[in-house]
Amino acid sequence: MATSNAPIIVLLDSCSYFRLGASFRPILLKLEGDPEYALKVLAELDREYRKSSRLKTKFWWAGQKEHADERAANCFTPSAKKANEVRIAFSYIDQYAVDNNISVSFIDKRVLSVGYACGGIVVTDDLAMQGIAKAFGIECFSTLALLKIMYVRGKAALSDIDRVIDYWEYERDLPTSFAAIKAWRQTLG
Repeated sequence: MATSNAPIIVLLDSCSYFRLGASFRPILLKLEGDPEYALKVLAELDREYRKSSRLKTKFWWAGQKEHADERAANCFTPSAKKANEVRIAFSYIDQYAVDNNISVSFIDKRVLSVGYACGGIVVTDDLAMQGIAKAFGIECFSTLALLKIMYVRGKAALSDIDRVIDYWEYERDLPTSFAAIKAWRQTLG
């Protein structure tokens, strides 16, 4: 758990990173305030990206040096002490997914495991991941919740958020229903 001096680690799952990374630079940043957050990704995101021709084609920008450097500089690695807790959490999360017939990828289980063991917050719009997080008491933010925090803390303009949501609509890649997004937009402005 974060101390009063350390920011709370916020881990973006791959979907949230790819939804936001091209539009907000840097996306992996510290959000000052109370509490302070540090947005991070896991190294597994890069491995997933390198292996997938679909990801490399759709999110070509993520292969650019500036984005690769940002991920490398903001890659969260659990301490040696926490690494064993992450492995144990992973085994429980993996078994829970199997027992409940929930389809989640290796990286999704890894992000949840690190969030659990290290007391971090996971950013995901994946309903399966959110369900597992709830079962294990892992705090989750949606991408929209993260955007609201960024807006409130002066790291994202409302016009930028609107542009991103319009793009999600164009791509048919909405993280929630259109009605929820409209209601969410009204809370901001």
